[in-house]
Formats: sequence, C-alpha cells, structure tokens
Amino acid sequence: MKRIFKYIYRKSIFQFIRKIVKFKYKYQTTTNNLSIISSNCLAGCIYSDLGKEFLSPTINTFFYAECFIKFCEHLDYYLSLDLKEAKYSKYIDKTDYPVGVLDNIEIHFLHYSSFADAYEKWNNRKKKVNYNNIRFLMTDRDGFNKNIGSRFDLLPGKKNIIFTANKYYLQDEVYCKLEKGIISSDFTSFRKYEKYINIVDWFDEK
Repeated sequence: MKRIFKYIYRKSIFQFIRKIVKFKYKYQTTTNNLSIISSNCLAGCIYSDLGKEFLSPTINTFFYAECFIKFCEHLDYYLSLDLKEAKYSKYIDKTDYPVGVLDNIEIHFLHYSSFADAYEKWNNRKKKVNYNNIRFLMTDRDGFNKNIGSRFDLLPGKKNIIFTANKYYLQDEVYCKLEKGIISSDFTSFRKYEKYINIVDWFDEK
C-alpha cells in the first residue's frame, strides 16, 4: 500500500508541485556555466529543475564511492579516456542497465537502455565540462566511508557537498537528519536535498 501511495503521489501531486517550483527556479538563477560532477542523479535533477544545460557527463549515472572519489581526484585523466563497456561489474553480479569503465573505475548508466546511448551522451557532455567552474556532489551511500569523505574534502572548488545520513564531521558535509542510516534511494527523485540547502543560492554561489 505504501508503494502504491508513493507512486500516485509522484505521478500526480508531486509532479504538479515540481512544475510550479521549476518555473520559479528558472527565473531566479543567473549562473549558466556551472559543471556539477555528482556521484548519482543529483546533477541531472538540479540542472533539470533550474532549466540549465547539462554541463556534466554524470547525468543519469551513479558511481560506487571509491570509483567516484578517484574520478573526482583525477578528473582530467579519466575524461581523456575512451569509455569502454564493462563485461561485468566488480560490485554487483548482474545489472539490467549498461556499465562503463574508464581504466580502473566503473560508471553505472542506470537510466540508459543501451551502452551505445550511454556512450554517445557521455562523450557529448564531457566536452561541455567547464573546468573553471566545477562543483562536486555525493552522498554517503554505495560504499562511502569517512576516509572517502576526507578525500572529498580535499577536492578543489567551493561549495562541494556530501549529503550524509550520519555525522562524520567533515568540512563539506551536509547532515540530513531525516535520513535514517543511509541516504535513501528517493533522496534525489523526491528532491529531499532541498530541505537542507537553498538550491538556487548554492547554484549561484551566494
């Protein structure tokens, strides 16, 4: 019953509310050149809600935490590589979506039906990355630990964020007290992060 209610809410009330919010956001933001590198669908949700161009290849993807921190620490290197299709994932036995690999890291193309589509979108969007205005986003799930969080704190740029369900006392941490034990899978789809930051101010670096 709970799943049915959530489905109806998402398809009706939530979508109606989001249309109003997106209309408001569109006329509040002034920044147009920000590249968001995110560990999951956060970047895509934020760009879509603010009506901005996707200036990041990490749209509709997710990374396991160790792969993501390596990707962020050596962004130039990994984006210089040609994306290959993984024959299998080292994290899970089977997927119903394509998985890509860049040297020693995996990228899970969760919302893509084929590797060909993922490959095309990845290559088109990685060309648009603005290295002069990058921010990193991640959540404390998919193998996250405090060591990874400490490495995240050392990444360049301002206003990088780790949304956490636990207190790690990190520099870039935004503790989400309503999340229980782990950032929930619907944290992005239901825009729960908006309870903890003003997304327009963050995007415009106010």
